[in-house]
Amino acid sequence: MPKKERKKCDYVVVNDKEEILGKLITGPSKYVNEKERKFFRPLYNYLCKFSHCSFDVMHCYFKSESMSFTTEKVNSPFWALICTLFTFTKLYENIVLAQGEDLDNKKRCFDVLYDSWELQLEMIEEHIKLFQSGYKDIDRDFLALIIEKAPKDNFTQERISLALAMRENIIHESSSDIFKCYDEKSGRFVRNYKYKE
Repeated sequence: MPKKERKKCDYVVVNDKEEILGKLITGPSKYVNEKERKFFRPLYNYLCKFSHCSFDVMHCYFKSESMSFTTEKVNSPFWALICTLFTFTKLYENIVLAQGEDLDNKKRCFDVLYDSWELQLEMIEEHIKLFQSGYKDIDRDFLALIIEKAPKDNFTQERISLALAMRENIIHESSSDIFKCYDEKSGRFVRNYKYKE
């Protein structure tokens, strides 16, 4: 189909001869289920700031001590680890542990998932405490002074809200067939090596 005949809303891959090779997926939000909605948009927005080179993350590359920019700065490694672990655990839960997969050691595979959930909950709790205690990113605040723009007032609240949504999802929601029961007293999951029925 020639380029001029295609509708403006068509997302397609074409070759140099203008032949359609396939259609593109229009956006990941169409594949989000109800249980993932609480954390998806805030997490997606946070990650997009980096993938789209937003000026909102300029502080991540700014070193106030030398008044310079760098790509070698380690910025918020704890939060980056939480987001990475959360994302990869979701993939592990929904792909590796999908019901019907042939697992060599089912108990060990399930334990990896339960251990990951428990570690994430500990990390998220520490992160929330850090932000509730008045955490400030010095480079972020300093850069805001230089460009005479106040940092977002909702930065701390956005981060806490996302962490709480992730925590809620880990404890109460499951997008897979994995049995999930969290014991609030012990702060651990009841280990059940069966799928939901």
